[in-house]
Amino acid sequence: TGLVTTITPTTVGSQTYSLTGTYMDCPSVTQSFVITTDPNPIITPLTDMELCEGKTLTLTASVSPAFNYNYTWNPNGNLINQINTPNGSTVTFNGTSTQTLQFTATSPNAGCTASDDVILTVWPFMQGQISPDTLVCNAEPVQLWVTGGIGQYQWYPAATLSCEFCANPIATALGTTIYYAVLLEPHGCQDTLQTIVENHPPF
Repeated sequence: TGLVTTITPTTVGSQTYSLTGTYMDCPSVTQSFVITTDPNPIITPLTDMELCEGKTLTLTASVSPAFNYNYTWNPNGNLINQINTPNGSTVTFNGTSTQTLQFTATSPNAGCTASDDVILTVWPFMQGQISPDTLVCNAEPVQLWVTGGIGQYQWYPAATLSCEFCANPIATALGTTIYYAVLLEPHGCQDTLQTIVENHPPF
């Protein structure tokens, strides 16, 4: 006859179990075997993040309980500087387009596994052009301009400009002034351009 039993280990690690069989006056027979138990990994949910094109972002995945898991990120083509510890994995993302990454932790013996997805949204960096440096005499007004981005701008210093948030203000300052134009972008991925205006009064 056969003997069927179920063993439910409650301790992580390797345990040795023994089965002893006896029959009437025959010598007892003992058979031992080892069961290795891995923990089920629990991943702290990753937070979706945003970054500007050309920037890098550090991602840290936390796993409990601490164990010698195998960690994978997929896809991993835009990931660098991966550092693995028993508590999780840290990588640097340097992608140029929006991507969904899947992080997976797998135990080395029993293959206990868990996964989590994170969405990394990459916003394009705004670039533009600005009027060239200008030298004028007789305190003449100077027409400035800026292009690019999504068509929203902010100039500074604005005290000697005809408008602060337009694309083509007129500068009326005397002497040498450096004007800056910020290409406004709702996600902070903005370029800042500069132009120098040198305006001398009449002799």
